[in-house]
Amino acid sequence: MDWDTVAKTRADVGENAFWAAIDIWTAEPNIVVKHIRRAEITSDISISDTFSSIPNLPTWAPPTAFRWVRRKLIPVQTQKDRVLDQDIFYVRDELSGECRALHVPLNDARTGEEADPNQLPYYMPKVAQIAYVYLPRTDQEPNLSIQLLPFDSVPIPNDSRSTKIFTAQIHHLQKFALGTQNGYKKRVHHDLVVPKIDFQNLYDDLKSRHSQKWIETWPESTDPKKHVFEDIAIAAFLISLWRMEEEEGSNGSGGKKKFVDVGCGNGLLVHLLTEEGYDGYGIDIAKRATWDMVGANAVLREEVIDPRTTTFEDVQWIIGNHPDELTLWIPLIAARSGYDTKLIIIPCCFHELSGAKFTSWHLHPTTADHAAAAGGRYAHYVSIVSAFASQTCSFRVENENLRIPSTKNVAIVCRERLHAAEGDEEVVRKVEAVVEGVVFVPRVTDREKTRRRMERLENRKGSQAR
Repeated sequence: MDWDTVAKTRADVGENAFWAAIDIWTAEPNIVVKHIRRAEITSDISISDTFSSIPNLPTWAPPTAFRWVRRKLIPVQTQKDRVLDQDIFYVRDELSGECRALHVPLNDARTGEEADPNQLPYYMPKVAQIAYVYLPRTDQEPNLSIQLLPFDSVPIPNDSRSTKIFTAQIHHLQKFALGTQNGYKKRVHHDLVVPKIDFQNLYDDLKSRHSQKWIETWPESTDPKKHVFEDIAIAAFLISLWRMEEEEGSNGSGGKKKFVDVGCGNGLLVHLLTEEGYDGYGIDIAKRATWDMVGANAVLREEVIDPRTTTFEDVQWIIGNHPDELTLWIPLIAARSGYDTKLIIIPCCFHELSGAKFTSWHLHPTTADHAAAAGGRYAHYVSIVSAFASQTCSFRVENENLRIPSTKNVAIVCRERLHAAEGDEEVVRKVEAVVEGVVFVPRVTDREKTRRRMERLENRKGSQAR
């Protein structure tokens, strides 16, 4: 059977840029195919001139291959699509300079058996092999292409959907190759604190067990899917982190509850963590309609916190998920709650310590350059909060870009101190000096805003009647 070119384009790039783009696609195929959740690399072998030195090398390995990667493709819809094993060969022809990344789906990775076209998942075209090809050219003809090798009994797909997919892929390849050649550096890095596999597996599990009920019975006017999926993702991140600590032996409770969620809002995160066996509670300035849906073990308190005097000495972790006017206070509260107290903040709205809207951007010029490079005012505020937690409260700060359906998705994680336990009194004195003299005004709840608005309307009507 002959190769069939299904898409091609031109990109003024060199061989190194092509291979750099392929490396990214090999590690992160989800960038190219939205139905793929991730790739798990099971082997990555450099091939020498002597093929016989490579154990279990497939017989169809091209003689000019210099690298062999075997990976598992994990689908987004694990209930519908199966995991697919795949070989990728990096191939270079020394005479022509042609480079091709050869993708071969497998039926069984243990035996190296090639795939059956009837067993391929939805996201994989029914072809025996896919090749992404680069050909060095001095003219202006296309030098990037996608080629397909059909199965003996199955023709090359040529429907409009397949054409659209391959056209999009070749333009993605062009974009990535040009980007790497021009020195593009990825700005957002995920999975720095918690491994992606651990998080995604737990997220899928929690989503399958908790999401449907909450989405179908959501009592508020807000978008249920956004809130439910976001809180499930945050719960998956926290539980994955806590399990890591348990494995490392750094999770002694000392008789304390696991967490307090400060500004717990709809209470769903408290519910999820409690349902998964973690002891804790949530506090918010106002009760929400969703509170009546939480499990019997979820403790939610409606109360106003005065952060100038509040401490949480009964918990290991202080959670601030979009804590609004309490954002900058959480590191201060944690520092005063005990040397071993840990925290996570996911900032949203920008507030001063006073509770007013944040206006002191000009006082933090050192973080502004970093923010401009990283992406705007939100990044600037995250940098300010991170620096405050580190410099004022002596926490070692880790930042994680969470995989949640929100643009306000940075988690500031503090689970270690920068000072020894013997120096904690001095740090607390420094913190108290910051707190002293701050006049804090809690925000007005939506319920109170509505009451005041109705009261003004009634007063206006009364004035008009007179």
